[in-house]
Amino acid sequence: MSSSSQFEKVLPNELILLIFEYLNAYDLFKSFYNLNRRFNNLIHSIPLYHIDLNNIERKATLDYYQHSVIPKIQYQQNEPAIVFDMNDDRCHCMRILNQLKLMNLISLRIKNLNAENGIYLLSMLPMFKQLTFLCIQSKVDLNLKQFLQIITMTSLKQFQLLFSNYYYPSYESIESQITLSNIEYLCIYRYFRITQLQELLRYLPKLKKLFIYIRSNGYSTSVNNNLHQFVPNLNDLQLFVQELDFDELQLLLHPLSQQLKRLAISCWSYQYSDGQKWENFLKSFLLLKHFHLDITLSTLPSYTINMKQILSKFETKFFFDSHWYFAIDYNPKADIKFVLYSLPWPIKYFHTILYNIETFSTITRMDPNYSTKNVQNLYIQLYNQVSNSTTMVNKNDGQRYYSNVESLILINRLSNDIDQSSKIIDDLCHTIDLTKIKSLKFDDFDHLQSPAIINIMNFIPNLLELKINFKIYLQHQDLISRISTIQTLILYLYLNLVTEDILTNCFSLLSKNIKNLTCITNGQTEILTLLKILYQFKFLNIEKLLLKINTTTFTHTFTNEFIQSIDRFMTKMFLDDKYDFMYKINDKKQLVLLF
Repeated sequence: MSSSSQFEKVLPNELILLIFEYLNAYDLFKSFYNLNRRFNNLIHSIPLYHIDLNNIERKATLDYYQHSVIPKIQYQQNEPAIVFDMNDDRCHCMRILNQLKLMNLISLRIKNLNAENGIYLLSMLPMFKQLTFLCIQSKVDLNLKQFLQIITMTSLKQFQLLFSNYYYPSYESIESQITLSNIEYLCIYRYFRITQLQELLRYLPKLKKLFIYIRSNGYSTSVNNNLHQFVPNLNDLQLFVQELDFDELQLLLHPLSQQLKRLAISCWSYQYSDGQKWENFLKSFLLLKHFHLDITLSTLPSYTINMKQILSKFETKFFFDSHWYFAIDYNPKADIKFVLYSLPWPIKYFHTILYNIETFSTITRMDPNYSTKNVQNLYIQLYNQVSNSTTMVNKNDGQRYYSNVESLILINRLSNDIDQSSKIIDDLCHTIDLTKIKSLKFDDFDHLQSPAIINIMNFIPNLLELKINFKIYLQHQDLISRISTIQTLILYLYLNLVTEDILTNCFSLLSKNIKNLTCITNGQTEILTLLKILYQFKFLNIEKLLLKINTTTFTHTFTNEFIQSIDRFMTKMFLDDKYDFMYKINDKKQLVLLF
């Protein structure tokens, strides 16, 4: 008996449907559709489908979604719900929205929204009458009118507006005659001055959870003491605070003291490190169960600060009875010199150094995994080891350990005099669970001061993605090519001193395991050079190619003449070689090809 027939006969319909819920629509239809009538009937009875275009690397996958999966779902009689995730940097994914406009789309998540598609998206949203969740990670700003259009969509309950590169300033004013919003959860990466925040909350009477950036008005103004009347259901509040005095924060939040159950504050001001002030303030929050605080300083006060004295004000009966514990990381010689935070560290991003960091904690004996269990993206600055230094010392619990990190970024602060690679690698192995690492980046390494540090990759068995300077890649291409797990390679390729012959030789030896290649350059000329070289090798085994201008070089974009030359080159590829591919130019800074 075949394994497929065993699978079908042994499992009841209910269990098979439960398994199907874990599959996206592509895998579901590709693997099980048209195997037999029973599977077809089960697939057609599913109440919700997940269409995920985030990680599409091949044109054939997009075609299958567009011409097979979606039409089959469209003609089902039970009108299933649709969850749609997409990346606007991928080729022509946005056009699938047009296919979904008559379907029951309940959730939409868009990464890397480009300028040319922003207006199109806003024109499509009113057609989705059942949409309850919307998340937009945008490369472009949304003006006030566009923002209000979204939050007043009748069906929308949850809205996240994130920005890829930086945080946009506050809207000038939100006072207008708009319909009250039904939003219950709002997350927006935009600074709101206190006045604008108060205006915004007037239109959100059903709000339960808010994540937002706030800052001072910059001038004296009264704080509305009736804030709780605008948002009577708000019980979960997370604020990123800038240029706001602690006293101003107290005035703003005091009206919510009888309803908040969770409060999280992130800031960059030393005045927020006074535990006594926090205790006096928080005592009035009778329903508060969860309190998170993180304070990050790259500049210390001009006067001497005492770490133990600061922490002692968080070692009171009030904080212990609430089970709120805190720690301080301190190294005055590092870029980030002082971090005070609640335990465990509350967010997934964490910046630290490998050596000579002192950690003071209000927990007497702490599991090394506890304080860092939420950290998934770890940034470690590598300095030269000082004599007798130890890795990430904690005054209460010994060495700290990162057990859940998936993305590791090593930042170069090493000098040229001594190669300490072996010591650094050994200490990283004892500080991080490297088996969990999927992405590794060497940052600020224009050359390797400690050359053997590249060997850290040999200790990362599940590495899928590598981000590295092209010069270093050239020096260690043999080693990198032998690591068979790497499928995504991101090269920072600034070609001033790199000849076309060097590039040609390099890509002729590119590992066949590389399915996704990204090259980041300083200008459009290099992009055309790279495209022609890869064309010589029939693009190897690459399924997705991304050629882009460095995003920090805001003044450099593709010229119209260059875009026309790209179009001509693509036409030649299609006519002469019959390539089955799609391409797209994003924001005049990126060229994307899917094969």
